[in-house]
Amino acid sequence: MSDSFRRVWGKDWVRWWTHRLLAAALLYLVPYTGLNWHFSRAIEAELDWVRAQGAPVVASELMESKYRERIPAGEDAFPLLKAAVALYEGIPEADRTFCGSIEWKEGRLWNGSESRSLSEEETERARALVRTNERILDFFREAAGRSRCSSEVDFTKGAGVLLPNVGSARSVARFLQLASAVSALEGHSVEAMDRWVLGLSAIRLVEAEQYVLVSHLVSVSVEDLYLKCWQEIARGCRLSEKDLARAGEALARRPSPGEAWKKTAWGERAFGGQFWQAWLNGSDASDNLGNWRARGVLRLWRSADYRWYLRYWRMTDELFAKGEPAGGAIELHEGKLPRYAFLTRLLLPAVSKTHSVGLKLSARRLVTRWGIQLARHKLRTGVYPETLEGLSADLRGEVPDPVDPCTGKPFLYARKGEGFVLRAFGPNGRDDQERVPRYT
Repeated sequence: MSDSFRRVWGKDWVRWWTHRLLAAALLYLVPYTGLNWHFSRAIEAELDWVRAQGAPVVASELMESKYRERIPAGEDAFPLLKAAVALYEGIPEADRTFCGSIEWKEGRLWNGSESRSLSEEETERARALVRTNERILDFFREAAGRSRCSSEVDFTKGAGVLLPNVGSARSVARFLQLASAVSALEGHSVEAMDRWVLGLSAIRLVEAEQYVLVSHLVSVSVEDLYLKCWQEIARGCRLSEKDLARAGEALARRPSPGEAWKKTAWGERAFGGQFWQAWLNGSDASDNLGNWRARGVLRLWRSADYRWYLRYWRMTDELFAKGEPAGGAIELHEGKLPRYAFLTRLLLPAVSKTHSVGLKLSARRLVTRWGIQLARHKLRTGVYPETLEGLSADLRGEVPDPVDPCTGKPFLYARKGEGFVLRAFGPNGRDDQERVPRYT
């Protein structure tokens, strides 16, 4: 040991600081190493569970064939639906805006954004729009003969690549609703019903890309629009029992919220996983995210947050595996997230609210299906039944029990004059809302 070193080390303040710095380093490194190991193991265990379910971990895996069904060209409806969208987008923007504002209500065409019925000139403009764009309907008729639909989106570019397609599908669905309303206005009942069924098939374009909750919300909103439109068509047109049965069959083929959830949850978790792994390791993402690589205590906090992100999705997956959860069930999981997991709260969309919207749609769809069966019963017997139990046995057997999926309570049914009112309770479980799912 050199003399200069002995002189420095011999000073009390040097030894005092050295001992404390070494102790501080040990106190930091040992817990840090242990916690880092603990969180890494916990995250890997959660990811192993995801892989065991046959689900992707990061968004880039969504491109792999095992996660994406490859459908032969002659069986895939997607190219035809996209061709229809391309034709629709070729319509002048002013006409598309006009088309998107039209609703069918009380036997008339309405401007929904201005809450007024269309003038004669506007009504003729709507008719002309449908007549000059019949080719769009032809594409949908051809697509309806194909049972499957799969997109070819490049998910490595991020979830944002889905949004333009989702918006286009919603727009063309409104055009098909207009086509159905124009047929009803002109007294062509069967054609109105046929076009309404075609409109339901437009939702398949959204669902083919349902890898994020926003696309699930759009498909819900489009179907909700069509269910409301159906009641107007049913009231304003003379439909045979065969026509009513066909409408019921079209609704019966719609996937339940639980069926839609699996693919949606895959995408949300995978896109989130790609973000988290980039944030933690600077990998599997863009250069901008890579520059945000976490180190030290920041890495521990992000690791703990990511673990909660994965645990949240696992809890919701397990909840759906037990059956269709009632409203409020997912909110309980959100309440279990600790305060420090605020990035998880930020990344997760309003999952419980999205699920609530899906349940309300499921209730509206079931109410509509029961309304169709009641109409078929009247065509056979001349009157509506006094109670739902009085519905013909064969008609009852074609639909699930009349139970509100939001609350588990039976639907409310009452005769009203020459008609009836059938309604569910809605998400809050109380019969105090004007906008609960109903059929009159």
